[in-house]
Amino acid sequence: MSSEFHAQFIADFSKLLESGKDYDLVLYAGEGQSRQQFNVHKLILSSRSDYFQAALSSNWLKKQGEYYVFEKSNIDGDVFKVLLRYFYTGKVNVNSIGEEKLLELLYACDELGLTELIPFIQDHFITTKPKFICENAGYVFKSIFKFASCEKLKDVCLRAIILDPTKLFFSQSYLELDVDTIIMILKKKLSINELELWRHIITWGRAQHPNLKRDHTKWSEDDIKLMTESIKPLIGQVNFLSMAPNEYYDEVRPYRKLLPKQLRDQIKKKIMVPTRFEQSLLAQKRTKIFESQLIDLSVVPVIASWVDNRNEAYTLLDLPYTFKLIFRGSTAGFKDHKFFAACSLKSSTIIITKIKNQPYIMGAYNFHSWKKNPPKVSAKSFLFELPNGNSARGASVGRRKGTLPHRLQYGVGISLCSAFTISDQSWKSSYEDCHYDLRFRIKVGIIEDYEVFELINLDPSIFQ
Repeated sequence: MSSEFHAQFIADFSKLLESGKDYDLVLYAGEGQSRQQFNVHKLILSSRSDYFQAALSSNWLKKQGEYYVFEKSNIDGDVFKVLLRYFYTGKVNVNSIGEEKLLELLYACDELGLTELIPFIQDHFITTKPKFICENAGYVFKSIFKFASCEKLKDVCLRAIILDPTKLFFSQSYLELDVDTIIMILKKKLSINELELWRHIITWGRAQHPNLKRDHTKWSEDDIKLMTESIKPLIGQVNFLSMAPNEYYDEVRPYRKLLPKQLRDQIKKKIMVPTRFEQSLLAQKRTKIFESQLIDLSVVPVIASWVDNRNEAYTLLDLPYTFKLIFRGSTAGFKDHKFFAACSLKSSTIIITKIKNQPYIMGAYNFHSWKKNPPKVSAKSFLFELPNGNSARGASVGRRKGTLPHRLQYGVGISLCSAFTISDQSWKSSYEDCHYDLRFRIKVGIIEDYEVFELINLDPSIFQ
């Protein structure tokens, strides 16, 4: 007959940790205000961690009086307290730990060889901190990219970076990445155009040499050589040939000495005789997954969640759609017939509208196509309004009220119902023949711009 008493065993070792009875090791973790002292047992740490088994058995371990003393300044005191409880009881509670401390905990686990904890911690991080990861993808990636056992979290960060590269390129973390890591990222299908990418490469190169003059026209030959060597591995990741001539002239030509002569000759040839140039090379340009002059990318997952009628909004980590721009009034023209030529056969589309001198964004989702005859209606279509284009906070959504019928009013321009009507560059919203439970703030106005996006299932291959 046998039995197990794990609960009592854990309780006894927890008391031993709290009391420090018969401790023989004084361990200091952290530095500055995070520095903490722990009175622990050398045998337990050595038994639970290969790192401590080696470190605490070495000849250079100091002894002061009757106690050994060990410094671990590169692990935060609060983080080490969590790991101590794991050493003594086998329990880890991360529910109350913030994002920064979780990243430090991952670092500590990697440092101490506690690889069994890393999958648990990174899964918790991904599940409970998706918004933090999306907003700080560059910082999170930089914090864990050297950890071989954090591949899952790395992939999640890369997904967020691919969809919104600004989360990397406008962070301090980007400037601190090594060139090989940047090349790995640039080989992904980033949602960024070539000119923006070139700007970020120059910014990174300058950051590696802070003593360089801000005015590049005053660089010496040694300065140019230094900068050239720094960004040389990154040059091949930019498709200069797909840039417009004015883009090259304004932003690349001033740095032309940083480019190989052969590349400069190719660019010159492309500008002078573009029709003779290989179209396959011109086609290898990056494209943005989402392009809008009216709303921020952060609004897109929220709109996608309305499309799928979800209570909880998507994030960039689980966004199921690409919002493909198929029409912009300020570019294609505001005449209705231009809209119908581009959009009449498109279904599952979003229209984003902004009125002159107003901050509000009025929008509509049409599940069916915009084909005039015969018009179709759907309970899946809806109206929405944003206080501004930068955030979905304070947004309103209007769906069909009850089972009342409604119709698409194509005869008066572009209209989902009388509440949402665009006629050339005029906006009108009335409720004579509309059964959506939303009232737009603006009833009439002149349209500053409007954009139409087709929702397409996101292709997983873009993340490979």
